[in-house]
Amino acid sequence: MNKLIGVLILFFGTVIFSQQQSIASNMITWDVDSKKTMNSSNDRVPENVSLIPLGESVNSSIISGDELETDYFYFSPWTWSESTLEMLDKSSSFIFRSKKSAEIEELRVLVSINDKGKLTGYKVLNEEADKGLIERVGYVLRKMPSAIPVPGFDKYEAMNFELTIGY
Repeated sequence: MNKLIGVLILFFGTVIFSQQQSIASNMITWDVDSKKTMNSSNDRVPENVSLIPLGESVNSSIISGDELETDYFYFSPWTWSESTLEMLDKSSSFIFRSKKSAEIEELRVLVSINDKGKLTGYKVLNEEADKGLIERVGYVLRKMPSAIPVPGFDKYEAMNFELTIGY
């Protein structure tokens, strides 16, 4: 009888101990996950990267009749995800890694996409860009995901965007 009680105590003791360990490990992972979300860069939009569609734009002062404000709304059948802008923002240190390219404050690139949203070409508009900078820009742009079609448009045609990367 004493052996049975000893075995039961041992069994329930290990069950209780293992449950406490799993609760503690869950609390540790929850704490780490909450710190990741608090310090996450997903909450911010990159400020030194912009992708502006070239083509149709409408001045909001014409729409609203307000002469004081002149904001521009761009109507484009294509858009880029926030992860694309973040990827370009994170790649800026790679793009501007040489001394000569680090002297450029703002890099302007003409990005062309086809009617499927895939990158078909690019042209660096800065005259002071050297061959290495142009090659690094091309490498980063080839890693960029395709453009996303905006619902509600009748046609999704090829178009150009102006990519501006500040350092």
